[in-house]
Amino acid sequence: MSRMIIDSENFDLDKTLESGQIFGWKKIGNRWIGEIKQNVVAIEQKRKELIVEVIWENQKNKLNQDDIRYYFSLDVDIEYIYSKINTDKTMENAIKEFDGLRIIRQEEWPCLVGFIVSTFSNIPRIEKNIEEIKRRHGTRIEINDKRIGINEFYLFPTIEQIRKSEVSTLRKCGLGFRDKYVHNTAKKIDYRKIREIRKMRYEDAKKELMKLDGVGEKVADCVLLFAFEKYEAFPIDVWIEKAMNNIYREEIRKYFDSLNEYKTKRKKRKDKDKFSYSEIAEFARHKWNGYAGYAQQFLYEYVRKNKINKK
Repeated sequence: MSRMIIDSENFDLDKTLESGQIFGWKKIGNRWIGEIKQNVVAIEQKRKELIVEVIWENQKNKLNQDDIRYYFSLDVDIEYIYSKINTDKTMENAIKEFDGLRIIRQEEWPCLVGFIVSTFSNIPRIEKNIEEIKRRHGTRIEINDKRIGINEFYLFPTIEQIRKSEVSTLRKCGLGFRDKYVHNTAKKIDYRKIREIRKMRYEDAKKELMKLDGVGEKVADCVLLFAFEKYEAFPIDVWIEKAMNNIYREEIRKYFDSLNEYKTKRKKRKDKDKFSYSEIAEFARHKWNGYAGYAQQFLYEYVRKNKINKK
C-alpha cells in the first residue's frame, strides 16, 4: 500500500465529493473510498493536506501525486475562477458558503454512464444503481485492510464489460428504462471515440454525445463539464432552471432584448419571460464567460442546500 500527502489549500474534499457531480464514492469514518484510474484509494483531508492511501494498486496504471492533483483539479487557479464568476450577491454568497468546491476531472466512461442513469432519478437511487452496476459487471477487488472498513471493492466496468453483458442483467441493477440506453451506448462508443470527442469544440462535442441513447442536452452538458473539461457547459436541471428564472429573469430578459434576432421570436411567445434550455445556457456563458460550468456548480449547491427556490 502506497501513501501520499498532498497539499490541498483552497480545496474542500467533502464539499466536492458531496456536490452531486460524481457517483461511486463512499465515506467511511473520515475517509472517502473510491476509484481513480482503476486504483482503489482511501482519502482523508486533514486541514490543508490530503492523506491518500492506495489500498489496491493497478500495476498497469499506478497513481502518483500529479494524478491526484489533476483528478481533483488542485492545479487549477481557483481564486482566478472565483474572480470570474463572482458577478453578483447570489454568487458571492455561494462562493463564500461552498469555498473549496472544485470540479473533478472524471474518467469519461463512468461519468457518461452515471449521468445516463441519473435521468429522472435522485442521488441516493443513482448511487444504488451505480453500486449494482459495479457489483454485477465490474471486477471484484479483495481488500485486506481492516482499518478501511471494507473487505471488497468493485471497479467500474469497462465499456467492453458492459458491451458483452445482457440487457437483462443491467435490468437487475434497477435501471428501469435506462438499461437499454446504457447497453446501446456501450455498443456505439469506444475509448478512441472518447479521445476524439475530447479534442472537439464544445458545440461539436455536445452534438456527438447527443447521438448516444439516453443523452439529451442536460446529460451531455454534465458529461462535458465533469469529464471533458468543457467549462462553458451549463447543465440545467430543475434546481438550476428555477434559480435562473427566479434570480436572473430580468437580467436574462434584458440580455435577449439587446439581441435583435430574439426580439421577433419573443414577441410571438405567450410567455415572453419563459426561456428555453439553450437560451438560459447561452445567457450563462455570456455572464460567466468561460466558467459558466463552475458558476453552475456553486449555484446548484447554494440553492439546493438553502432551498432558495422554495422561498
